[in-house]
Amino acid sequence: MHFTSMRERIYRAKDMAEHPERYTKAELDNMDENLRGLVDGLWDFVGVFGQIMHHTSENKDAWQESNLFTIGEHLAMVSDLAQGVADICDKLRNPAATKTEPLTF
Repeated sequence: MHFTSMRERIYRAKDMAEHPERYTKAELDNMDENLRGLVDGLWDFVGVFGQIMHHTSENKDAWQESNLFTIGEHLAMVSDLAQGVADICDKLRNPAATKTEPLTF
C-alpha cells in the first residue's frame, strides 16, 4: 500500500535516465523538473527535523536516546533518497552520458 504515485514516478524516472533514447527531450525535461520538486521537498523535510531538534534541545524528555537514534536513522534514509533522486536528475539533464556506446572491434 502506498499513498502517492511517487514510487512509480521514481522508477519511471530511473528508466528514463537509463534509456533516454526512448523519450523525447521534452519528456526528459518534464521529469527532471518534477524530480527537482521532490528533492526540494525531501531536503525541506530533513530541515524541519533540524529545526525541531534545535528548538526543543532544552526538553530532555522529548529527546530520549532511543528517539534520537531512530530519528537519525530515518533522516539518513531520507537524505540518501534525496541524493539518489538528485543523481537521477543529473542523468536526465545529461542524457548523452547515459547512452551505451556501440562496441568497436
